[in-house]
Amino acid sequence: ATTAAMSALVAACGVTDVDCHDEPLSVVLPDAAAWRAWTNTLGLKAVWDAVPSDQLDDVMEQISDALAADRNEDGALHLTQQVRYATGRVL
Repeated sequence: ATTAAMSALVAACGVTDVDCHDEPLSVVLPDAAAWRAWTNTLGLKAVWDAVPSDQLDDVMEQISDALAADRNEDGALHLTQQVRYATGRVL
């Protein structure tokens, strides 16, 4: 959902003075295994749990390849995660 849609949803619940915005969060990880561990903390655990164990190595290889473009000169993965904040006033 867009920030405008999120603001409208919150306002439709009776919240006033709604502010909804995204802010970038820089994330530095050493490798794809650390990326997997990190994504397990972000609501993707169900996705990881759905990957059959006999396919996990292949999936991780594909992810490692996809993340290669985010590897910096220091060898680490440098990612930017957009974090959405929504605040308002409930009367």
